[in-house]
Amino acid sequence: MSDCWGIKRSFLPIGQGGFCVEQFKYSGKKVNLVYDCGSVSARNRINEEIHGFFSEGEVIDALFISHMHADHINGIKELVEYCCVKTIFYPVISSDTDKRLLIVQAEIDGMIDSFVKEMIRDPRKGIEGIENKKTKPYMYGILENIENKKVSDQDMAHGISSGENLVSFLPEEAKDVLSESYWDLIPYNVYDEDRREQLLKMANKKSDSDQEIEELRVEWEEILKRGDKEGIKRIRSIFRGVKDGFNANSMTLYSGPVRGKWKQIIDDKIIFNAGCLYLGDYNANHGWDNLISEGEYRNYKQMIGCVQIPHHGSRYSFNEKMLELDTLFVILAGDRSRYHHPHNDVLRKLLARDKNVRIANEEKESRIDLCIVAEL
Repeated sequence: MSDCWGIKRSFLPIGQGGFCVEQFKYSGKKVNLVYDCGSVSARNRINEEIHGFFSEGEVIDALFISHMHADHINGIKELVEYCCVKTIFYPVISSDTDKRLLIVQAEIDGMIDSFVKEMIRDPRKGIEGIENKKTKPYMYGILENIENKKVSDQDMAHGISSGENLVSFLPEEAKDVLSESYWDLIPYNVYDEDRREQLLKMANKKSDSDQEIEELRVEWEEILKRGDKEGIKRIRSIFRGVKDGFNANSMTLYSGPVRGKWKQIIDDKIIFNAGCLYLGDYNANHGWDNLISEGEYRNYKQMIGCVQIPHHGSRYSFNEKMLELDTLFVILAGDRSRYHHPHNDVLRKLLARDKNVRIANEEKESRIDLCIVAEL
């Protein structure tokens, strides 16, 4: 099988954002998987990379969205208009208040347009509203990892539990190719109450009740509506006081073999196991053990050979326990952004443990390509 099989994993150079592609080629069949598509430090580069990597009308079998920040989703409209995106998996945000606070934060930071706003409100309507899309994708929401969480009837009807293998939801040809290689796609929509609690603390609220945060949302939306400059300045200060910004949900994804001897190669010599853990803006500093050692990825831990460091290498989302993995570490960050990612503390810790690290930024030469082969 190895002589006619090819798998390539690419981290594209779009700066502060995310755009990752996996391509499978087997016996004349081709499968494309994309994880996130957006940037805030090199917005125009997203379109360039989409057009340079794919041919017009090329099939994207699945798009995975980690979370609803502009730097991870503002290129999706172009992707859907240029390519035939067949399936989209997105993290369900069950709290309407959290959605509206995400919109407030994006408006305060000037990182929102009508498409991003609609994607936060309702991803289905956001995609449906794209007039020139090549095809209508199937939409699946990945449910939060908390039991008894109330979700809408629509999300429940099309919802998939965190930890369920998504291969069975792909188009038939893609399903066949990935099944042939014993390849799994395991999502985990992590709900993180820590950042919500930080927001309330920064706003000098004494409790963390839903009522308190709803009252904040109403107050802040009114301030934005009035255009109250001092009020907006105060809100911006509160949001920026939340470590890594307000974001209660982030969908991680394991993409890789469940068994077999697949290996991935970089620079024609460095060899790692073939699985990749995409972490989006996941807060690894809060619950890493639950995710990797005790949670959904415990059965895949030994297969992981590539980890996307969460939140562009921020020190607040980093966990030193990640360094226990023998993997290549990838950071997606922007040299031209105001966030100064990756943080020097994160880089020092990685290099002190002699880890292999690659950073994709805005420079075309920083693109990271991994070749995945069957070990003989």
